[in-house]
Amino acid sequence: MEIDHVFIATPSREEANAFFNLGFNETQGRRHAGQGTKNRIVRFNNVFLEFLYLVDEHEATSSATSRTQLYQRLTPSRHPTVSPFGVCFRPSINSFSFTMECWDYKPSYLPNGVSIPVSTRGVNEPMWFFLSFGKAPSNTLNNDDSLIHKNGAEHVTNVQLHCAHFSDETKRTLSDIDQLTLLETQRIEDQIEESHSPNVLPNIHLLELELDHGRQGKTYDLRPNLPLIVSI
Repeated sequence: MEIDHVFIATPSREEANAFFNLGFNETQGRRHAGQGTKNRIVRFNNVFLEFLYLVDEHEATSSATSRTQLYQRLTPSRHPTVSPFGVCFRPSINSFSFTMECWDYKPSYLPNGVSIPVSTRGVNEPMWFFLSFGKAPSNTLNNDDSLIHKNGAEHVTNVQLHCAHFSDETKRTLSDIDQLTLLETQRIEDQIEESHSPNVLPNIHLLELELDHGRQGKTYDLRPNLPLIVSI
C-alpha cells in the first residue's frame, strides 16, 4: 500500500484558508451525497490533501454512514481524544490489498458494487481506509495546472501523524508504509496535570506535512486554525 490522500476534519470550510493562503492551488472539491460532507482539496503529484467538513448532520448520522464515525470527527465539540485525521491508502507495486481488520463502507456516491474497506480502529486513532481504484494525482489529471503550485511545492515526502496512542495492530500493519511516520504524544492526563489547570486544551493530535524534503527551508505552523505544520 501507499498513501492516496489524507483528510483533516474541520469545523467549516473557512479553516482551510490558512493553508491555501500559503500559495497552494485549490482543486474543485465535491459534496459527498448521503455522507453529509463536503471537501476542499489540494493535489500534489503523488498525494492529495483534503479538508473535510460537515454540511448535513442527518446524513452523517444515518444508518448508512454512522459506523464511519465521521460525525464524531467533524463536530467542533468533539472530545480531545478524537482524532481529526484520516489516511486513505491505495495499491502499490508491492502491495495490492488492505491488511487491517476492516468493514466495507458502501456510500451512495460510489457506483454499485464498489466499497471502501475501513479499519475497525476507533476514533482515537486516525480513520484508516483503502481505495482499490486510487491513483496518484499525476496519473489522473491531464494538463491540470493545479499541480503547479504558486509556492513551488510538488511532492509529499513525509506524513507525520501525532496521536496519544496507536494500537499494536496499527503500528505493525503500517510500519512499512513509505512516507508515513506515527508518533505517540503525551497523554491527556499528564498534560492537564503539568499545566495545573483542569481547563487546559490538550495538544495530542497534529499532522506534520513535509513537501519536497523541505528544500525551501520554510515551515508554517497553522495552529490553532488547523492542527497542521507544513514544511516546504
